[in-house]
Order: sequence, then structure tokens, then C-alpha cells
Amino acid sequence: MASNFQIYSFKTRDSLHLKLTGDFDGSSAYELINVLTEHGKGLYEIFIDTNDLTRIHPFGKDVFQKNLRSSNKLFRNLVFIGKNGFEIFNFLKLKLQARNLKLNNSGETSQFCFSK
Repeated sequence: MASNFQIYSFKTRDSLHLKLTGDFDGSSAYELINVLTEHGKGLYEIFIDTNDLTRIHPFGKDVFQKNLRSSNKLFRNLVFIGKNGFEIFNFLKLKLQARNLKLNNSGETSQFCFSK
């Protein structure tokens, strides 16, 4: 894992909020997938804030996308927030698996939702 990567989280009754900081590499991607798998089951929404990621390594992006495809049935709604959301979650590769894809891109902040 990148030495500066961290996931800050808090849970409400029916949602999980994750804030990613630092560099996103392959190990960071696995850590995020593990957090989603361990804490995201049965929640209505999971918010992933990507604004504080400083660098996204291509391998990290690939690891996350591959693992998300294999585990996407575990999550109802993933909502990516922030300027790096599109880069981590390449919705063009995954849109065939999404029944409902909501997209809102205004200025530096982007938010989109991957719903099962």
C-alpha cells in the first residue's frame, strides 16, 4: 500500500461514507475493496470521496475495477464523489453491468452512482 494512503470512514444507519487520501496503488485498491466487502453489505448507499487522492496509479485503477466487477452484487449503490471518481471507476468499462448509472459532472466535482 502506498505509505500515504488512508481511508477515513463513518457509518450511518443505512450508509457508509469513505474518504480516500494519498496515492491510490494496487494495495490501496485491495484495501478499498476489503473495506467495501467487510462493511458495505446491506447498506442503502456507499459514498466514496476521491477529492483528496494525490495520485492514481494505473495498476491501482485496474485492480479496483477488476475486483469491483467480481463483487458488485454485494453493494446496492456506490456513489463516487470528487474529481478523481471518474478515473478510479471507469464507468465506460463497467456500464454494461450497471442497470442504473447516474452521472453529474459540474466543474471539478463529479458524482455518479453505480446501482445494482
